[in-house]
Amino acid sequence: MTTIYVKEQGAKVGRQGERLVITKDGNLLEAFPLNQVEQLVLVGNVQMTTQAVATLLAQSVDVVYLSSFGKYRGRLASVGSQNARLR
Repeated sequence: MTTIYVKEQGAKVGRQGERLVITKDGNLLEAFPLNQVEQLVLVGNVQMTTQAVATLLAQSVDVVYLSSFGKYRGRLASVGSQNARLR
């Protein structure tokens, strides 16, 4: 399982089939098999599609939001997430 950090400002995280894709200005930057993603960390000005959010929540993948300077902003955790119990 992998923690993915998206630091490219203006990038967009989406879903294509069974892959989590990271694009910028319509160009593919990276793609990861969804079943390999354990956590997603978004740093700064990074967007995520509703389809990606729904898929990650369904697979109990946490999404962590950091400022462009690395300051913690928050976390999106599904009910089945290991970290959901901390609430």
